[in-house]
Amino acid sequence: MIHVKNIFLAILLLTTLVTSYTLLAEPKQKLYAKTKVILDNLSRPAIENIDKQGRIYFTTYDTLDLNKFTLERFDPITGKVEELVKIQPCRIREGREIH
Repeated sequence: MIHVKNIFLAILLLTTLVTSYTLLAEPKQKLYAKTKVILDNLSRPAIENIDKQGRIYFTTYDTLDLNKFTLERFDPITGKVEELVKIQPCRIREGREIH
C-alpha cells in the first residue's frame, strides 16, 4: 500500500510540474514576441539592462545624428515604452554653448 501511495504522489507532483511549466512558458513566449517587435522597429537599439520586474532598459540613436541618443524602458507586461532620458551633447566654443 505504501508503494501505491508513493507512486500516486510522484505522478501528482510530475503532473503539477508539467502543468505549471506549460502555463509559465506561454506568457514568456508572448512577452518575447512583444519585446522583439518593439526593438525591431527602433533605430540601432542596444539593450542596457533588465530589472527584477522584467522591464528592459535600452538606448536608441538618432538616425541623422549618432551623437544623440535616448534611454528608454519597455515593460513587456503592459507593452508600454517610456522615454527616460534624451541626451544631445553640445559643443562649447569660447565659453558659449553651441547646440
